[in-house]
Amino acid sequence: MMTGLILTAVSLLFTFGILAVVFYFIYVKVIKPNQNAKRILQTGEPGKAKVLALADTGVQINNNPQVLMTLEVTPDRSRRPYQVQTKMVISMLQIPQFQPGARLLVRIDSADPNQVAIAGIDTSPA
Repeated sequence: MMTGLILTAVSLLFTFGILAVVFYFIYVKVIKPNQNAKRILQTGEPGKAKVLALADTGVQINNNPQVLMTLEVTPDRSRRPYQVQTKMVISMLQIPQFQPGARLLVRIDSADPNQVAIAGIDTSPA
């Protein structure tokens, strides 16, 4: 009788441990970056960026790929461009708009200029 209780307790602990690891992974990889991007979009400094490279990370969320973009960022307040890499989930329908050479509107985290969030596509004349 006691062995059955111990076995049940161990299997429950194992199950909850696995669930905790899965939820932690989801939080770290999906929820936290989205919260950070929303904060940067609300409080970040405006700028423009040019896509230099685009690579698939192998992660898909709702059948949309997460990509690693290398950007050349030019803040509006200073004209000295610099390069950053950022990950973003892109709709399959929008992939052509994010190819190398594309111009984007970005918001730059004032505390860490290497953290940027994509605000949209830059449609202004070059």
